[in-house]
Amino acid sequence: MRVFKKGSIGTLIALSVLALLLTVACTGPAGTQGSAGSDGSGGAMGATGASGPQGAAGTAGSKGSIGYPGSEGTKGVQGVTGPKGDTGPTQPATIILSAAADANGAQPLTVDAGVATISVTGSGFPGGSYFIAELYTSDGSTQILARNSGDTTASLGGVFSTVVGSPTALSAGVYSVVVTSAAAAGNVSASAPLVVK
Repeated sequence: MRVFKKGSIGTLIALSVLALLLTVACTGPAGTQGSAGSDGSGGAMGATGASGPQGAAGTAGSKGSIGYPGSEGTKGVQGVTGPKGDTGPTQPATIILSAAADANGAQPLTVDAGVATISVTGSGFPGGSYFIAELYTSDGSTQILARNSGDTTASLGGVFSTVVGSPTALSAGVYSVVVTSAAAAGNVSASAPLVVK
């Protein structure tokens, strides 16, 4: 073991104190602050954060303008024909008598005694039906009036115009001219008075 002498220890302590004093004496005042260094480069991008909660629904937009009409669709198939309707009411059959030379004479028609020739105009008869004209006397006897000219059947609209004559001379009195037509639904008749003076 190395043993320091008493004088050496004193010398060492004295040197240490001297060095400390020299260090303190040599320390100068603080210098001025240096200028700031340049900005450092940006750091690396961080990891993507987790998705946030869904936001509330936005308000509805305004109504759009009316669009152009579409093209016409294809025509549908024709429906089934419906059942035939009931037969409508028929117009009552009528006849008008007039003198053969004057179709616009007053009613009832008045003619002179003797063989009478009269014009008969009818309407409301079955279309296309054949008709006959008869003369009824006050005592109930009848005569078939001969057709001189004109229609022999009613038109499809149920009208006709014909000229008929009495087969014998008529005496003064009131007669009835009756026109009857035959149809599938039954006979149709109409009458008008005839005055013989």
